[in-house]
Amino acid sequence: SFIGALNSVLIYEVAGLVFPRVVGFIAGLMVAIYGNLIILESTLEPTVFVLLFNLLAVYFLLRSKGHSNEPNMQHIHVVAAGAFTGISIITKPSFLLFPVVAVVWLLFDRSGKAFFYKGLRISALYLAATALMVLPITLRNYVKLNDVVLVTADAGKVFYHGNGAGATVLEGGGLSD
Repeated sequence: SFIGALNSVLIYEVAGLVFPRVVGFIAGLMVAIYGNLIILESTLEPTVFVLLFNLLAVYFLLRSKGHSNEPNMQHIHVVAAGAFTGISIITKPSFLLFPVVAVVWLLFDRSGKAFFYKGLRISALYLAATALMVLPITLRNYVKLNDVVLVTADAGKVFYHGNGAGATVLEGGGLSD
């Protein structure tokens, strides 16, 4: 329940950084009373944690823009965003798409040549913080499996089971092993 309440507050904050505060309030309220999410929170489903880590990554990225004149605070926020992005990737590997969008946003949401190079440094810091969270899992997978598997191999397994040589097409278009 605490994580669910925290997610509602984070949605309020994230939306408030991008839109008028009333939009953040409505969004946070909607999440707070959404029945399916309340059920997920009460059973400690990973989705609740993924939502928390994703919100924290976006929150700190948005906050880093507000401190572009204060390099120390901007670096702290970018490192925090990278760390939460890495934790989110470990929890749900599909979040691997997010760093691409984040880096593009960090690079090109500025004007002028000097800002591009600053964005390049900030993006490298963000990616380094993300990699520091994911790297221990990748190293563990290499040591145990003698193969470079970033965080999980399940997506490949599921794809193979549905499309491999042993999969057969059923009547009606479905697949079977």
